[in-house]
Amino acid sequence: MGVYRRTDSDLYWMSLVIEGKRVRQDTGVQDRKVAEEIFAAWQVQVARARWLGVPARAPTHTVQELIAEYLAKVSPRKAPASQNGIRWCWRAFGNGGGRCG
Repeated sequence: MGVYRRTDSDLYWMSLVIEGKRVRQDTGVQDRKVAEEIFAAWQVQVARARWLGVPARAPTHTVQELIAEYLAKVSPRKAPASQNGIRWCWRAFGNGGGRCG
């Protein structure tokens, strides 16, 4: 386990046993110190997945959804000038019809 250089590559590789299986992956870098940092981050990621469970994927939203939510929840508490700015975004990226929330 660890960081090593293969004879057929100028990149550093890393090797780790995950759930009983050896996994080897190139780090994409030629600097050993950077490769060791990448390897350490990979170990942390594997440990978190093992002990805490695999983190849920971050939800994906469209720009339209984010602007609509902002208009509904945040914009009413903002100054009129700020509301005009987000309304411009809504016209440009939101529903496209020039209509505001």
